[in-house]
Order: sequence, then structure tokens, then C-alpha cells
Amino acid sequence: MKNAVKGAGLIVRLGITAAAVLFAQQVLAAGTDAGTSVQNQATVAYDVGGNTQTPIESDPAGNSTPGGGSPTAFLVDRRVDFTLVETSGGPTTPVAPGDSDVIASFTLTNNGNAIMDFRLDVADFAGAVFGNADSADLANYRIRVANGDGAGGVPDLATDVPFVDELAEDGVVEIYVFADAPGTVSNGQYANIQLTATAADDANATATPGTLDGDLAESPGADDPTVIESVFADAGNDGVEQAEDSYEIVSAALTITKTSAVISDPFSSGKAVPDAVIEYTITIDNSGGGSAAQSVVVIDNIQVADVTFEDEAYGAGQDVAIDAAFCNADAGDADTDGCSYDAGTGALSIAVPDIAAGASTTITYQVRINTT
Repeated sequence: MKNAVKGAGLIVRLGITAAAVLFAQQVLAAGTDAGTSVQNQATVAYDVGGNTQTPIESDPAGNSTPGGGSPTAFLVDRRVDFTLVETSGGPTTPVAPGDSDVIASFTLTNNGNAIMDFRLDVADFAGAVFGNADSADLANYRIRVANGDGAGGVPDLATDVPFVDELAEDGVVEIYVFADAPGTVSNGQYANIQLTATAADDANATATPGTLDGDLAESPGADDPTVIESVFADAGNDGVEQAEDSYEIVSAALTITKTSAVISDPFSSGKAVPDAVIEYTITIDNSGGGSAAQSVVVIDNIQVADVTFEDEAYGAGQDVAIDAAFCNADAGDADTDGCSYDAGTGALSIAVPDIAAGASTTITYQVRINTT
């Protein structure tokens, strides 16, 4: 697998991937082409009473006469043999909630002795892949195919082409499955998919470029030497091959804790009496996350009827402490430091720096209990 790929370099990188896979393939002999007419005629030479006779040629129906007869002929049948493997390059493809156009790649190789179409289908896979149990689903699957002739060209990323068209003997083609990750998936989940390739061709093996032929059926009964018949030689002997891939959801996994403590009071009682100063502590923990939490904003609505926000609780312009730093909670965030406070409504907004995977951030600010 590989990471979700986006941006202008997508086509170039996919082209390099396809080329690397295709050039690495070794050409395998597919055997004599299907439909080849093999003809042969035997000749018998003999003597009678010491006299050399006219040779007799063989005939399929036994109608052999001196200087006559006909060749015995048959058509080479189709050996339907192909493989489908996952080739993304790693155990999982990491994606984040909301990602689009995440990619899994597969390679299909035609090891048979005839040009073939292959129908492609992709679906969620409930089984385990790479040891990862399926616990989430992706959406909006699309299939792109590199040049169907196995030449290793860059796929047409603008067009869904859910079949491989006229893949030659020994042809190799790269297949890409595009998908989107819903915003509802969460860190640590796995979304498994299965790609299915089904051999497809019309009954008489006539090529129809640009059109997906119907699914191929294995020819029943005894061999008919006048007809190109089909024999399944793929791993399942059924003309269907499948391969799986797994996407790992990598995201922030935040837990938010808010506590309060009495900082001072008029009677040194340590109690939350009127005129006491209360400090709130908010801890945002991403220790269980797989990626950083970005663009984090904390919103707190202070109950102005009961308490008053403590301006400059930690020093001049230092209204809110964020780990070892401070910000000024001014009206409308006039100083653009990411903190703002509306004294009329009690709305406090605090922008927090990115919280890396495995890290946490602590925020503190203070209020005073109203005396009237």
C-alpha cells in the first residue's frame, strides 16, 4: 500500500508506479495462440509382391486413397489463465477522515494464449486483510486502468473504466481503485476492499475493442476440433480472481478534560464563595491518535450572570495560558493572536497550536464569582 496521493503530481507518480511494476514483469510463454489451425496429414508408403505402390495419404474420415485423402485439422483452444495481485507496496494504505481519491493498486497479468477482456468489480470486504479486521467502510469507489494493451501507459484519471479491454497474451496492466474516506471513520479503524477480475469474451473469440464482452463460460463436453473452446487454468479454475487491500484510518483521537480549582477567596477558606477566583484547566489529549490534530479551537461560554472573566490573570495581555505560552482574549481578536472574548455573551474562543500524535495541550484561564 501507499499513502493517499493528491495534487498535481498524481499522474506522474501513478505513471512511475505503473511503469515500475510492468517493466519488472517477466514475459511468460502463453503457448500457441488460441484459434491457430493445426493441420497434418500422414503418408503411408508400402510394397505389394515386391512392387512399390502409390503412397496413400491419411483422411480424418478414413477415405484414404492413393494420391487422395485430406489433412487432419483442429483449432487450438483457449487456455484462460490470469493473476490479480495487490501491488500498492505496503501492509496498509493510511488515510484520514475526509480524505478523497485515496488509492489502492493492483496488477492483472494475462498468462493465457488469447486476447481477453476482464470485468472488474470492487466492493467492501468483511474479512481480515494483512491481519486487520474490517471495521469501517470507504465510499465512492472508482476504477482506473492503465493502457489495456499492457503497454504501461498512465491511466486516464478522468474516466471510470471498470474493465480491462483486449489484454494481449503475456500482457500486464495496472489497475487503480480510488475511494473517499467519510468523515465519520475514526483513528485505528480499517476499511478492507476486494477487487474481482472476471474473464470475459464472446463465444467465438472475436475481438471487440472498447466493449466489455460477456462473462466467459468454460466449454463443456468433448473437444470440438472446429471450434475455439475455453478451459479455465487460473488458480480457482473458474475464470475469476480476487485480491484484497486494506486502508488504515489514521487520525487524531482527542479526549477533552475540564476541571476547576479555587485559587483564592476573601476568607482563605479554599471555598468557591462570592469573590473567589476559580481557575479552569482544559486538557486536550491526543496520546491515542495516529496523526496531529490541526486547526484546534476551544470554545467556552462563560456564565456571565454568575462569574466574570479575569482579565490579565497571568500578567499584562496574558489572559489565557496555553502550555508555556499566553494569549490576550480581546474583543474580536483585534490583535490576531487567536484568542477572543465577548464580555456581553461570555463567549471565549481559543486557538490552539497543532497537537501532535501522542501529545497533549493544557489550557488555563480564570473567572471570579460575582458578588452581586
